[in-house]
Amino acid sequence: MLANSVKASKENKNYEKEVLLKCEKQNIPVTVISTGIKNRIEQYYLGAPSRSITVVTNGTNVEPRSCTQFTNLRTAYHIPEDAMIAVCVGSIYGNKNQIQIVEAMPLVHKQTNKDLYVFFCGKDCTNGAVQKRINELGLTDHAIMMGFVPREEMSNMYAQADFNILASISEGFGMGIIEAFVYGLPSVTFADLDAIPDLYHEKAMMLCQDRSTEALADAICETMTKTWDKNEIMEYSKKFSLEQMAKNYQKVYESV
Repeated sequence: MLANSVKASKENKNYEKEVLLKCEKQNIPVTVISTGIKNRIEQYYLGAPSRSITVVTNGTNVEPRSCTQFTNLRTAYHIPEDAMIAVCVGSIYGNKNQIQIVEAMPLVHKQTNKDLYVFFCGKDCTNGAVQKRINELGLTDHAIMMGFVPREEMSNMYAQADFNILASISEGFGMGIIEAFVYGLPSVTFADLDAIPDLYHEKAMMLCQDRSTEALADAICETMTKTWDKNEIMEYSKKFSLEQMAKNYQKVYESV
């Protein structure tokens, strides 16, 4: 919606605009998944604050899944005990911007004495471009392309990681952030993403105010050196439970 990353025809985008304008004019309730999306509709389509749009954020299962059979990442990938592990979850393609994370990694290794390993969990839709950049930067041991990881196995990745990174160019919500919260992981991400007003908590997120690779590296380094309270982040994740999401939708229905 309203972004070049959305793969919709010009006709479909125009139709969306017409529908939203009609809903506003007739006061027909509309829900969106983030404050950023609501703000952009108001700015680009309506030109004024909306009377009809309500934000209802996405939800997830906030009970960490137990791992009965799992791969020990440190053993399998020869990761030292004092090194840190980050996960980046989502299909590998331009809008998800994993390549900038790769390019930030050498800067991270220069700025901190802590070693960083990043696991990219998602199908590669770049025809190998991200892996090529990993190879060019000599990061084959530290930036690991996992390919598609089934949902039931992602719990293993989150359970062994230290933090999550989301570097998307645009993102309506960011499910990987709240999924990481469930396992007590803080997230590094850009401050201009749509759902930041809905997701942000200073004890659960590290925001990067600048889109430069240097700024992203700085945010990652700060995350690696900061002390995070895992239990506090897990408690915060309950704000984004499926049950809470359902209650929020119910409130909208009851208001109609």
